[in-house]
Amino acid sequence: MGLFDWLFGKRPRPTEKKRHASPAERIVDAYSRVTYSAAQDDPKLLAILEMIKNASLSELESSGNPYGVITPLHVAVEHRHIQAVKLLLQKGVNPNIRDSRGGTPLHWVNGPSDEVDILIQAGADINATDNEGKPAWQRLGNIAVARGRPAGKKGPPLSDRVKEIARDRYRKIEAIKVYREETGAGLAEAKEAVEAYINSL
Repeated sequence: MGLFDWLFGKRPRPTEKKRHASPAERIVDAYSRVTYSAAQDDPKLLAILEMIKNASLSELESSGNPYGVITPLHVAVEHRHIQAVKLLLQKGVNPNIRDSRGGTPLHWVNGPSDEVDILIQAGADINATDNEGKPAWQRLGNIAVARGRPAGKKGPPLSDRVKEIARDRYRKIEAIKVYREETGAGLAEAKEAVEAYINSL
């Protein structure tokens, strides 16, 4: 390289040492590219299943997020990816594994779903509390489900307070927030319950 090129041309950049993502990080990252409504046979979800099959138990129980503890089982439950939840449990992943806030996979459930029954049958503790003292069953928004009975499609009824807020259509978001605080329901379930009430007015 000549002096002119060295002064004014492109200089080779020093090579940076790249940190290789762990299998758990790759799985969690892959879920960030999948919509919650994706079908179970979506190619992206099938690719995630392959990643899970090729990972060891210790890799699957490690954090999938370099900034906090989030495991593949937590995000699989959140995405309602039944096949992945079953596969992770079959591979021996602890159904009570904790995230950085002390939450178990049951704390990540978005309302009553098949994943609840699968986790409970695998030994998930419905009374496990997170770092804020919230038990897992509260997150489910349906105590009957948390006690192992068949999952219903409807969550708890709206309280008078939630109904009063929801009557003002401009306060719908506030009503959803209050419903979640009162019942521990997931966002999708709370939104559905509040909107159903508003539409019935």
